[in-house]
Amino acid sequence: KTMGQGLNACRCLGLVFPRIDIVGKTDAPKSRLDGSSGQSGIIGEPAISVDIHCDAVAVQSCHGVVPKFEPDSGPTPKPHPLDAAPLVSQVGIYWLNPLVSLANVRTLIEEDVWSLPTSHNPKTITAKFCTAWHVEVAAAAASQRNPVLMWAIFQAFWPCFLLSGSLLAAFSCSMLLQPFFIRGLLRFLQHGRFEDSIDVGLGYAAAILVCSAASSFLIANHSRISQETGIKVKTALTCTVFSHSMSLSAAARVCSSVGQTTNLMAVDTEKLYMACRFAHFVWLTPMMTVAVAVLLTLTLGVAALAGLALIVMLWPLQMLLAWLGGKARKRAMGFTDERIKFVVEVIAGIRVMKLCAWESAVYDRASHARVSEVFWLCASLFTKAFTREGIIILLPPATLGVIFAVQTSLHPGAMD
Repeated sequence: KTMGQGLNACRCLGLVFPRIDIVGKTDAPKSRLDGSSGQSGIIGEPAISVDIHCDAVAVQSCHGVVPKFEPDSGPTPKPHPLDAAPLVSQVGIYWLNPLVSLANVRTLIEEDVWSLPTSHNPKTITAKFCTAWHVEVAAAAASQRNPVLMWAIFQAFWPCFLLSGSLLAAFSCSMLLQPFFIRGLLRFLQHGRFEDSIDVGLGYAAAILVCSAASSFLIANHSRISQETGIKVKTALTCTVFSHSMSLSAAARVCSSVGQTTNLMAVDTEKLYMACRFAHFVWLTPMMTVAVAVLLTLTLGVAALAGLALIVMLWPLQMLLAWLGGKARKRAMGFTDERIKFVVEVIAGIRVMKLCAWESAVYDRASHARVSEVFWLCASLFTKAFTREGIIILLPPATLGVIFAVQTSLHPGAMD
């Protein structure tokens, strides 16, 4: 009775305990809870027998009542509609309409939201990555080389990478076709006869409309799939690192600090998430550069080569800034490891720190590590901002200006 009242009080406080069903009661001699003979802990009540079977805990006491514990599973999660949604619904995200309509009527509660789809479940994602990693480790051991993490990631999630890459390639082709259709439409408007070739003009206009709609559709789905792939990779690596850190021996923990583990789970996995989002631009950028250079050369002639030369000359500067930014970020991560490790040690010995009145010294050391960390983070962000806003944004208009200047100098009347 007392145990039942205590469990009810804990449930009122928000603590979840398994339900207890009394399945039997025996008249056993009274004994203490520690197993010794004597009076029971509750006078006038028979001794209690507790046999709790949870996931990895089994507590057993003296004889008497035998309770049966059942896990409190709670409400059954709703299956995600993405598991059974057709291809059209997946592409157009129509499966989300019922939830949006319900949110328009009333405030959503926990029971309204679906559980994760099977393909996005952390257990499924982590198991898939671990399988691919074990295969990569075995292959590396057989060929006497170091295992490559990115190759294991690609083996685990190659369908997502292939689909997003195909969508991005199709988007690039649609973007390259649009200038031809626009050029044809302009020529038709300037030199064509409206009565004889109306179908030609309508064809060019329809082609421009289809290319614009297709490019928007393709880049939107590429961004969505790439982001989902990055989240899957980040989830799999975070769960794997956490599981591995929980199974380290005492000797292995000496070689790695809590700060390093935290950085692996937070910062490094975030970088891999960003890498998955923009990985396809590694092969797309050179191909698009060559294609655009050929088209400009065929259209404008030698003047296009001057703009291409400007782009090529700025490549070493971009590589240098990227290298400096990565180096600054690496230095910042070193100070982050030091700061987190120191804070964890301070929290573990907080009583000694308060007893010896070391608050000022602890604050000074933590502040010094934080100031150094912020300095190198600012340096990394500055180089990134200069590369992105200073070069990538200003480079296209600068290239266009160089092309116009060279074209005007070679052919004075060409821009009239």
